Parts: sequence; C-alpha cells; structure tokens
Amino acid sequence: NPACDPITMVGTTYSAPAVDVNGDGIGDLCLVFAGQAMVTMGGVEYPVQVVTVALSEPAPGEDDDDTALHVTTSHTFYFADGSSFTTLDKAKLIPTETPGFFLIRSNLNIVSGTGSFEGVTGQVSGIGGQIHLPGPAPACTGGQASWKAQGSSCLAE
Repeated sequence: NPACDPITMVGTTYSAPAVDVNGDGIGDLCLVFAGQAMVTMGGVEYPVQVVTVALSEPAPGEDDDDTALHVTTSHTFYFADGSSFTTLDKAKLIPTETPGFFLIRSNLNIVSGTGSFEGVTGQVSGIGGQIHLPGPAPACTGGQASWKAQGSSCLAE
C-alpha cells in the first residue's frame, strides 16, 4: 500500500523561447513555460523549479458550445535535492474578456518521479489560475501563468 499525503502547489511560470519542431533551426511553437512554485506535501513546504511543456497546440473543443481551448501538458517539478516528479495533464483554457488572457482548469496526473519521488503517483485536481499566452514564435515573449492546485501524492512503501 502506498503512503499518501495531501499536496498543494502554487506557482508562476513564464514563457520561454520557441521550440524548433520542424528541424529548420527556427523556433516554431511557443510550448514551454518555466518558473517557480511552492509545493507543500506532508505539511512540509518545498520551493521548486517547474517546467511546463505543451504536448499539443491549444485547439478548440469538439463541442460547438465549448469556447475553451484544450491542450495536453506536462509539468516537471525539480526539488533542491535533485529529486523530481512529472505530471501528464489535460488543460482547458477558458477565454476571458481580455484578449490573450485565459482561465486555466486542469487535472494533473503524477506519472513518474526520481530520487525521493521514485515510484510516486497521484492526482492533483482543481488546478486553477490564469494564463496570458505568449506572443508569436520565435520570441514567445509576454506569456505568464499563475496557478494553484491541490490533491494527493502517494509514494510506494
């Protein structure tokens, strides 16, 4: 049986330069955000570095009444001791009245870990916050996401 603890994460990430996806040496897509977060597990706060990667381009939902953009993402949280854990997520970006700004709704599934988090699993639901999508590639400037999430993480015993 794994030992499970509540987990809370609060962070801010910023857009990074575009990723070259077609191999021509020029950044094509604004897929990466990086920044800091505070992760609280088992009552202990850990300042971490976090990298978020969009694994798909944001796209409209299949429901005609759905004005949100949908995107698959992954977050990797890097701890000071060299340990990390990675999530795989389905995110929904809900438009606001301000062009380029969206509300974030996502569930994060913790899928792997290293070091102290080897064998970790978990579900972090209810991630919420806002995101300002970056300007066009290759610069991808101006993007920022601020978010908070809570759930549980489980380490194999």
